[in-house]
Amino acid sequence: MIKRKKFYWKLFVCMMAVIFVYTAALSFVYYIKNREFTNYELEQSQKELLKQVKEKVDHRLLVALSGINQLKSSKAFENFSQNTNEKLEHYYVNELYKELQKNSNAFSQFEYKLGVMKTDKDMIVTPDMTINQERYFQQLGLNKEENEQVASYLKGKNNSFGQYKLFSLMNPQKDNLYITLLKKEWIAEGKNVVFFLSFYTKNLYPALHSVDQGGFALIEGKRILSHRTTFHDLSITDVLNQDKLKQLQSSQEKLVPYQKITASDYQIKSLTSEVLKDWQYLYITPKHVTETSFAGHLIDSLPVYLLFLLAGLVLQVVFVNYTYQPVKKVLQVLKDGEDSIEGDEFAFIQKITTNMKKMNERLLSTIDQHQMPLKQKFMKDLLLGLVEKEEVKEKLEFFGLTKLKQGRVILFEFSHYKDWEESVTREGILTIKLQLLTYLKEHIEKNISYEMIEMEAEKLAILTSETNLQNIRNWINSFNKGLDERLLSTMFIAISEPLASLYHFEKGYKQARNLLEYRYAIERKNIVTTEDIECFEQKSYYYPLEMEKELINFSCRGQKEKAMSILKTVLNDNLYVRQLDEYALRSLVFELLATFHRILSQTNQAEKTIFGEDETFYQRLQHIRGKEKVEQTITSLFDELLENIQVQTNKTDLSVADQLMSFIHENFQRDLSLSDLAEHFNLTSSYVSRVFKEQTGENFKEYLNMYRVEKAKEILSAQDVKINQVASMVGFNNVNTFIRTFKKYVGLSPGQYEKSS
Repeated sequence: MIKRKKFYWKLFVCMMAVIFVYTAALSFVYYIKNREFTNYELEQSQKELLKQVKEKVDHRLLVALSGINQLKSSKAFENFSQNTNEKLEHYYVNELYKELQKNSNAFSQFEYKLGVMKTDKDMIVTPDMTINQERYFQQLGLNKEENEQVASYLKGKNNSFGQYKLFSLMNPQKDNLYITLLKKEWIAEGKNVVFFLSFYTKNLYPALHSVDQGGFALIEGKRILSHRTTFHDLSITDVLNQDKLKQLQSSQEKLVPYQKITASDYQIKSLTSEVLKDWQYLYITPKHVTETSFAGHLIDSLPVYLLFLLAGLVLQVVFVNYTYQPVKKVLQVLKDGEDSIEGDEFAFIQKITTNMKKMNERLLSTIDQHQMPLKQKFMKDLLLGLVEKEEVKEKLEFFGLTKLKQGRVILFEFSHYKDWEESVTREGILTIKLQLLTYLKEHIEKNISYEMIEMEAEKLAILTSETNLQNIRNWINSFNKGLDERLLSTMFIAISEPLASLYHFEKGYKQARNLLEYRYAIERKNIVTTEDIECFEQKSYYYPLEMEKELINFSCRGQKEKAMSILKTVLNDNLYVRQLDEYALRSLVFELLATFHRILSQTNQAEKTIFGEDETFYQRLQHIRGKEKVEQTITSLFDELLENIQVQTNKTDLSVADQLMSFIHENFQRDLSLSDLAEHFNLTSSYVSRVFKEQTGENFKEYLNMYRVEKAKEILSAQDVKINQVASMVGFNNVNTFIRTFKKYVGLSPGQYEKSS
């Protein structure tokens, strides 16, 4: 029996306290956050408006400066600025005047005017006219102080060329105020050109309503360049006094792009120009902070508080009962037949779940320990061509290989493992190997998917999703730079061509492995790709050690078709693809002769048993001339050898198959597996599976089930027994599995078969 009072009432009291506290806090926070959200929305909208003003003005600046650069690149400007012939001066001025008109027409919507002047001349060329300095400055509305500043800038020799000199026009009598920029360009010794870039300030800012209190301003350091405001009783200098301008200037020195300061009853928001770093755009707005007392907060939030409290009290009983139901059900499951549970329910649950967690951790640890070896085995079998295409599709997501849908195979061969066997211990070699693998992983790009598989003690394959050859070369070179020269000299890297799918990585591995054979043919390179060897003159025969191993392996196992396929590849590549001279062809024949004798040695056969007493392999080839005749003779000799081996292998397989089937017939009642069978006869599972398929036409599981069904039919025909007893008698642990298997092979269920017989 489970007592619920202790935890139930504890839950009830806790929930009551939570409801009171939570509803009070929630009501108060509701009011505060609502006010904060309103102010935040207003703040963001103002900031966005200021940002739009900044972007608009900055864009006009960029366009204007682009217009200057465009003008500077024109032939007319070059002739005007470089001219030293007074007779052509008027002509070049006229050409520049036309160029300025084109510039003005192209950028007219950006509302700026451009003038150009040589510092040694008293004439300014504009899109409208040519005019002397005095009249031009009068048009711009420069005051006396600004005239003196311009004159000093034009005459000065220490000006920083390429920098902008700013002059602002604050004449309140004029409707269209200007902001003028001067830029001095060095042309030649004693010759400079000055650009006058003037902007109308009338349309810089958005329109303001007369009821608004605030506005926009543009400042440079402690100077107010331009503004549009609607202060009713204040001037711009009352709000932006020297102290506030100094405060804004200090933020600019600290590279603060956006800031907000307070001035009297106003907030000043500032953004720094991205074009002219000395400019700051200001948006001046009244404060929008509502001051309310704490008591006022409580009064305003009281209705919300009462609403939450009432809802909480109504739902509390339902919630507590509903919450306790899962606890009750869990306890009923976990008590495992106990009449009652003493003490706190959750202490009991904690004890049980702790034990379950420990068991789960042990299980996950076991899975993790076996998952990686399984993945490594799958990847290794894939590269060796032992995985079917359908199996690749099935295990693509299971092993997390979906990102390797295309890529390349990179094969590392560390030949120093063999070179150092006499001078370095096995533990030392293992330590070096682990350090190299760790260092290699650190240099593989982090955004590249890859798998690393150790194929042999001295070979390491990397399957990468990267197809760009240059990117692969870059990180391999980065890896090589950190290696000692002794390590680098004993390491060779082969890179396959791009591969279209994971299934084709087998082809890429074989291709990379074949490339390793060029380690001695290509000098001063430890990285080789298919692209590198396309132009390599193939005058030496190609018969790598791995290919010879495969040929010997398949031959000794009686797999004639696979062995002959390898032989055909070797002969075709060397006789027809490569340009072998007589010496290289003779060397190839001797290598094949050595392979032939290795096969004879491993299969315990002699040449005379195949060719007779009077002839040998070498004697048949000794006087053969011509590529076609050599190919035909070698193929014929190997065919005779493999045919003889295959006959012997079939006899062995037939004997083994008889023993395997006899064992099944005697032990079909047991829970047999392919590994059990292989272990009993001290054979490999793959060999047992192959023999079964070749000798019976069925795989092991199919043959076992068919034999069990035949025995079940005999029992059902001769004895009166129950179906579950029959299933147990023929080796099925599950009745449903037996019925399903029986119906698969007989076409009837066991019960129907029994009635029919």
